[in-house]
Amino acid sequence: MKCKNCNEELLGQEKFCSNCGQKNIDRLNLKYILSQFVEDVFNVDSKVFRTLKNLITKPGYLTKEYIEGRRSNYIPPVRLYIVMSVLFFFILSLIDYDEKTSTGITVGEPTQDEVVVDGVKFSINGETITIPTEDLKRLEYEGRLDEGLDSLTADMPEFAAYVSRKMAKTKINDEGFLDILSDQFSLFLMLFLPFFALLYATIFSGNKKGFIGHLIFNLHLNSFVMFSLILTLLVDLCLPNNDTVEFAWVAIVFLFGQYYILKAIMKFYERKWWAALYKYSLLIVGYVILALVFVILVFATSILLL
Repeated sequence: MKCKNCNEELLGQEKFCSNCGQKNIDRLNLKYILSQFVEDVFNVDSKVFRTLKNLITKPGYLTKEYIEGRRSNYIPPVRLYIVMSVLFFFILSLIDYDEKTSTGITVGEPTQDEVVVDGVKFSINGETITIPTEDLKRLEYEGRLDEGLDSLTADMPEFAAYVSRKMAKTKINDEGFLDILSDQFSLFLMLFLPFFALLYATIFSGNKKGFIGHLIFNLHLNSFVMFSLILTLLVDLCLPNNDTVEFAWVAIVFLFGQYYILKAIMKFYERKWWAALYKYSLLIVGYVILALVFVILVFATSILLL
């Protein structure tokens, strides 16, 4: 008798093929299909919950397990980070959409000093001029938008004129600067992970973890940060306009985050608490420098993409 999947010869009454692992059954039945479904769901769920449980309650443990070769029971670190990032920015977009659609509208005639115009403001020769969005859209439809914007910004400094023209075009397309900034933030956050790994490699140069070890540690660490941010967003969604609760929650998350990082360093890099605290103080300096570079690059790129 041969395996129906790989044609390997089956010995005796083997239930599974020794070559490919497929179960040996004569024909499909409902019982087999349902058992496979339950088994697959259980395996996926157990891996997910096991990963999240150890990520949250055992700082540094997942990285140590992964580096030491015990990987099959957990979600791979890259996939874990990507899933957390996608969830975070998805929930953030929901909150952003909710805020945009729930903006209040003042009913009544505006006073002389409160004329509301939906448009783009241009600062020309010290005077602020607002061009209505409808006029800009009409110019775009007529193919004269670039000409009109160049004329409006002719007397402005070069950089200010460039930004004003870009802002006008995003206003026409109903795409705000913060939307572009959010998109660039998620991209640069992923691209900066190797630099965080290099920072850890520099601070912990005596440890023979290798660049990959530092990278895996940062993937797990940033996955935890993303998970904390997701919980914070959910608290904001469930308890809107409750500043006291939000402040208390942010304080708790921040303090637990500091504890988590120290424990993770102690676990993975095998340091005493005082040595971990010293290394963490050095890491904070590196974080500040990388954060400045990060913010500048994200902001500059967002301006260019306006």
